[in-house]
This record gives sequence, C-alpha cells and structure tokens, in this order.
Amino acid sequence: GCTGVRSSEPSAAASGRPPSADEVRLIVSRDFGASLLTDVTAPAAADLSVMRLLAENTRVETQYGGGFVQSIDGLTSTYGSVADADAKDWFYWVDGIMADMGAGDFALKGGETVWWDHHSWARAMYLPVAVGAFPAPWAGGELPLTSGGETAGLQAWAAEHGLTLGAAKRLGARPPAAGIIVATAAEAQATPWLRERIAGADGGVELLEARDDGIFLRALDGTPGSAATGACLALPNPEDGARPLLLLLVQDADALDPMLASLTPASLSARLAVAAVDGMLEPLPWEPK
Repeated sequence: GCTGVRSSEPSAAASGRPPSADEVRLIVSRDFGASLLTDVTAPAAADLSVMRLLAENTRVETQYGGGFVQSIDGLTSTYGSVADADAKDWFYWVDGIMADMGAGDFALKGGETVWWDHHSWARAMYLPVAVGAFPAPWAGGELPLTSGGETAGLQAWAAEHGLTLGAAKRLGARPPAAGIIVATAAEAQATPWLRERIAGADGGVELLEARDDGIFLRALDGTPGSAATGACLALPNPEDGARPLLLLLVQDADALDPMLASLTPASLSARLAVAAVDGMLEPLPWEPK
C-alpha cells in the first residue's frame, strides 16, 4: 500500500495552525519559508492592520512615513543598496494572495493568515499567489473541480480540510473561473492555457515544467531540476485575483492519493508551492544545491 509522501524536513510552521474566525495568524520567514522566524496567533482586534499585527509581535523598522517595512527583527531589506541581482526584500501575502497595498492600509477582519517572507528580489518581485495559508483562500465556498480523469481520494481529502467540492468538469480549452484542477503532466502539456499558466503566464512564475514524460522542477533562474511525481501550487486567476486556482499536478493518476495524504495545513504552511520528489515533499521554488 501507499505510505504517502513525507516531508523532507520539519515543516516551516509545524507549530502553527489555521486561525479561527476571531483570530489572525502571523508567520514571518526567510527564503520562501526555509527558515521560520515567527509563527503566532493573536486575537482579531478592532482596527487591526497588517502593519499593526506585525509591530505588536516583532521588532519592525519602517521607511517612507511608516508605509514600507525596512526590517523585521533585524533582518533588513537590501533593495537599493546592492546590485538588484543580490537584493533581498520583505514581501507579504494575506490568505495566500500577495498584497497590492501597504501593510498599514491592509485591514484585517479575523480569520486571516499573514505571511511575511524575506527573499531575493531577482525574478521573484511579484509572486501573486501561494499555498502557504491552506486551506485559505479555497475554504468557505463551493469549489468547482476541473479534472482530466479519476480523482478517487480527492473528496475525502477535501472534506478533511474543510473544502467543499462542486460538480466536476473535464479539463478543456478554457480555464475554469475558480476551484481545483487535477491534471497529469501529459494533460497539462496538452492544454495550452494550463501549460502557459504553469510556465508563468498571467502574472505567475515558472516553478516547474510539465512535459509529456513527467514533471521537472525549475529554479527561478531557469536551471532545470529533478523529476517530481506531483506538485501542489496556486495559479493566478487574471479574471478574479481573489480566487486563485489550486492545481494538483501529478505524473500519473496513481500519484495523486499518496500526494494528497501529505498535503496538510502544516506541510503547506509558509510555502509558495510544493513538489513530491523521491517520496518527500519539497518546497518550491527549487534551489540548486
């Protein structure tokens, strides 16, 4: 029988949990979640902004009248002080969606997960969506399911994590408006809009390549990496930025259930995306060793 996919290292935020409706969660990390610096859950107070949440739980230095985060707990932005290729900066997502406003202007209502990450600016200035707040932003409404074939274990996995699957439709020539997509590498390769979105079209970034002969990791600089049996990533939705697509990409149908067993709020916490490689769950973007 399948043993599932185990994490290759302790999860970046294994101690944390998704917040309740009257809480907010703050995760602070570096290098796409490789090093966890802070993971706290706090009450959702009135007039709580992303900046206030950060300031109440870390040491923050700001610039430009308090609207720009310069450093968190001593880890400083180097953008503008070194060559762009070497610059690192702070970026944040709320419920897996990269913010398009200053942290002081982003009001929190309760139930949100805020993830700040310090990473290289080069090729990663804009990473619009992430799986790092799972099950947000996919929980709470009916999720259309788009699939190329069998998805036997998906219903139980979705129910376990508070996701409600709607009617299933076949993978076709047009992208769905929202929901979950399950596809093999060959199906993704044969579906132009999906192949292009995986490759970074519509505002995303290429983290892997889906080919007829499998799934292959890609570093942000384009360096080819190892083969994967599956991957879980959020895809931007140019029609509705608040409703990214959740893609479960697999080498073949048999690879889906083992990967699903490993996809939990803990294993996806503070992750841009993940891939199943040699029975392990590896964070993306992949970096050459």
